[in-house]
Formats: sequence, structure tokens, C-alpha cells
Amino acid sequence: MWTGSVRLLLPKNHPAPTPVFQTGAPVPKLVTLYTGAILSRAIKVLSTLCLHRGDDVEVTVSDSY
Repeated sequence: MWTGSVRLLLPKNHPAPTPVFQTGAPVPKLVTLYTGAILSRAIKVLSTLCLHRGDDVEVTVSDSY
């Protein structure tokens, strides 16, 4: 399982995030696996695009629990 940080972008008029998005909120296993798969695919696509442009790419993923 991987851990990392995801930034939740909200419009200026949106109140503070709901407790569901707070650190320490329980996350169902299926959601964790699905999100991990999406982020993994996004990292691959973005790194491929950056490499084709000649940009440097630095991706850090932590496997700690």
C-alpha cells in the first residue's frame, strides 16, 4: 500500500473540507485501491508527457504505512 498527499482544490466560496477529507478519517479498502490505481496511471501519463518535452521529472512515493 502507498501513502502520499493529495491536495483538495476547492473554490474560494467553499467552506472548509468535510470531516471525510480530514487526516485520520477512515478510508474503505476498495476506495484506497481504486485511488491508488488512478494516481499510478496519472503519474505514468504525466511523466511520459514531461519526458517527451525534455523536462526533468521527480516523483516520490512512500510505501510506509
